[in-house]
Amino acid sequence: MHRKKSKTLLRALSVWLVAALCVGLTASAALAEQVNLPISIDYPMLRSLVVGSAFTGPDRTAVLLDEDGGCRRVVLSDPRLRFSDGAVRFETKVTIRVGVMLAETCRLPVQWEGFVVLLQEPRIRSEWRLSFKTTDSFVLGSDRRPAVVAGIVWDLVQSEVIRYLEAVTVDLGPPVAEMKSFLTEVAPAESERVAALLDSLRPEAATATAAALRIDVRGELALPAPVPEASEGRQLTEAEIGEITEAWEHWDAYLAFLISGLSDQPLSDDDRLLLLETLLMLRHEFVAAQNSLELHDDFVRRQFVAAWKNLGPLFRRHLGDEPSKSMLGYLALFSASDALVALDRIGPALGIEISSRGLLRLGRLLDPARPVSLAYTPGLDHRLMGVLGLEDRVRETYRLRMPKPPPPLDPAAGFLFQWLRFPSAAAAWAGEPDKDEIGQWLVSASGLKTYTKRVRQLVEDTAKKTLRKKELPTSRHETFRNTVLAAAWQESCFRQFVKKAGRVTYIVSYNGSSVGLMQINTRVWRGIYREEDLRWNVRYNVEAGCEILQVYFQRYAIRKLKEQGLLAKVSSDTLSRLVYALYNGGPGEFGKFLARSRTSRFHLSDKLFYEKLQWVQQGRWEQLRVCLTGS
Repeated sequence: MHRKKSKTLLRALSVWLVAALCVGLTASAALAEQVNLPISIDYPMLRSLVVGSAFTGPDRTAVLLDEDGGCRRVVLSDPRLRFSDGAVRFETKVTIRVGVMLAETCRLPVQWEGFVVLLQEPRIRSEWRLSFKTTDSFVLGSDRRPAVVAGIVWDLVQSEVIRYLEAVTVDLGPPVAEMKSFLTEVAPAESERVAALLDSLRPEAATATAAALRIDVRGELALPAPVPEASEGRQLTEAEIGEITEAWEHWDAYLAFLISGLSDQPLSDDDRLLLLETLLMLRHEFVAAQNSLELHDDFVRRQFVAAWKNLGPLFRRHLGDEPSKSMLGYLALFSASDALVALDRIGPALGIEISSRGLLRLGRLLDPARPVSLAYTPGLDHRLMGVLGLEDRVRETYRLRMPKPPPPLDPAAGFLFQWLRFPSAAAAWAGEPDKDEIGQWLVSASGLKTYTKRVRQLVEDTAKKTLRKKELPTSRHETFRNTVLAAAWQESCFRQFVKKAGRVTYIVSYNGSSVGLMQINTRVWRGIYREEDLRWNVRYNVEAGCEILQVYFQRYAIRKLKEQGLLAKVSSDTLSRLVYALYNGGPGEFGKFLARSRTSRFHLSDKLFYEKLQWVQQGRWEQLRVCLTGS
């Protein structure tokens, strides 16, 4: 007996099949090979499929019999599926009421509640239909102990319950068609070979394993002889870099979309930290690759693989067994991402690309009701902030006159500023600044002492404000304040604005990505801080910088050092330097800085920050004159 399948479940299962195609993709030679494509459906997903097709009543129930006004009634509820002794154990609660209807009255009703358990072997047929063969069945009482039931009740269990459960099947045909369309999109360079592979796919065996239900699928794929990837051995053109950048921005928007979809999940602090760490690491990696001209045409694919290796287990933990659209969407994401992780081994050979069309398709399969946008916009993403545990970010803003479009940055000047490690000016305000809001943050030789006092006070007060909002131990407060002051000194020499040729502009890094007094990287912190306020509001910029340093100080550096048993061995100065390395280069700098510290082979940025840290500790504020005035 076939049940009507939920469209949402089929969409989710579509992406599971995409995963299957790639997870088991293996070939031992360079020519045509038979490929084994295992499809894995974990038991929460299997339960969701069963609920969506056979338990569609209120509160996930199935009414099998309801006669004579409820005198004869059989109801199933609370289905559970798991692995047991090489089989799928299918357990469901059963409520039976049976009596005799006489004179419109139910006479001698018998009520029984218990559980029916079936041990089943999965089967897969050539028409892509998954079914189950029952090898054993038994009943349990309401206390889940073996039970003996009355004959009339047992008759209903056999004729209604077991027959109903044995008839449940899953039609994989529609998802297979969806999978073929998706693969055609992501492998346009080798569409003919991929099409031949898809045409040759056939289901083989289905097996219950401890981790998941596994379906073996066979197909033939002609693989060319391995060739080295040429993209990393040649200089990319400006147009190619632009295309990679656009693709990465689509991918970054997609990743933020996926992470924000966890907003209704009960995430732990460790979960939030892992999500934040992964997002920041990938964003810092892109900025570093862009700065060093190390982008390559499979950069996005590799980031996708790295992201899912980090986040796959987290999503797995939060799938649960609650059949809902969002849960099924994340199951679909899990399978698709697994597919692309496996495809990383042969991605260049098949021409697999993480295109915007492919990302949009996955996003729509994830949750058809939720609009998917890959627009790379600078606005706040409150759902993302909430998932990352950053919902209490800086709220204060001042309405300033916005600047006119900035003039283009001279490449030669950009290189000079990079070499000198000073930020440059990439935007300008054509007009007189408001003296109360911006004018007071302009440095002049005659007002140097006043400016120094004012800006130091701002940074110190903001650091104290940040400490009041967080639970950083009092013993760490001085270290944190010194870290903030040294970072502000190193990043911009306590400057938010400069004036050139009569034009006021905010400070911006040589590559145009980091702005203001605290040099907040707008790519790395996109969606979490308002870009315009970071540029034109010094108070907002400083508060954002303090918040970021606090995140790295408390939620990351101290936590990681504790986990590794290193916190007691690290001095306050080393902790400050570690936090600045994270602030400057992202989570990936944690292990790298500790390695540099052990060998005393520090980067120039490490040394320059340490110099500023010592000046802060020693009160050598006269040194500010050097970078503020150049003398």
